[in-house]
Amino acid sequence: DNGVFYLAGGGGAAWFYAADEGIDQDVTGAGMAAIGVKIYLRQQVLLRADFRYFYAPSPFTDQNILRRSTIGIGIRF
Repeated sequence: DNGVFYLAGGGGAAWFYAADEGIDQDVTGAGMAAIGVKIYLRQQVLLRADFRYFYAPSPFTDQNILRRSTIGIGIRF
């Protein structure tokens, strides 16, 4: 089999600094989820594509969610 689907998830902290908005520093919890596929071109070389969803409660109401699609090449060690 030369391809595999995957799910990923994680959590951590997000740090905001926006002095021009009156926010000196703000730290909050953050989360990430992803779904993707890896296609092995050779035994140690792969092509990866995924969709990632990041969430961090923000003092700016329009910046709570970030969605990104990524494509990359990987090398297995």
